Amino acid sequence: MALYKNIDVDFVERTKENLTYIEDCNVQLPQEITHLLNCCYGLLVLPEQKMADIITLMPQDLSFYGIDKESISTHRPKTFVNFITSMRNGFAHAHLQSLAEDGKTDFVALAIMDYAADGVKNGTYHTRIELSIPQLKNFILKFSQEYLRCKNQIENKS
Repeated sequence: MALYKNIDVDFVERTKENLTYIEDCNVQLPQEITHLLNCCYGLLVLPEQKMADIITLMPQDLSFYGIDKESISTHRPKTFVNFITSMRNGFAHAHLQSLAEDGKTDFVALAIMDYAADGVKNGTYHTRIELSIPQLKNFILKFSQEYLRCKNQIENKS
């Protein structure tokens, strides 16, 4: 494996490649959702830390990424930037909850919570996002695709 030349781009490309490779091979992993969540760290947390110059170039409409604003519970504006920040915080701080259909045990959705500074102690969050597993996968692939496109656009202007 080659060294990273540009860690955020290389890491996102390699992680996205891993996620899509398994899908393209039509292989069922024993822990498919765990693999998706692992990929979310590489496709969301790392790029979010490096994207100040990129975020304004990315499509701002959440529906572009397959996100329905009804899946977001918050008192803050339901903007792309706030959504990405809350997703990043939820993943980075492991504020995740697996969800199942009533009376069942199969993992069908994920709740991602972003807590205020004192919210972890008293259990109050300012944002809760609930995504089905297909929605999460669609979002993370679209997000990483747009991140790479915009990063490339910036680098080609330099």
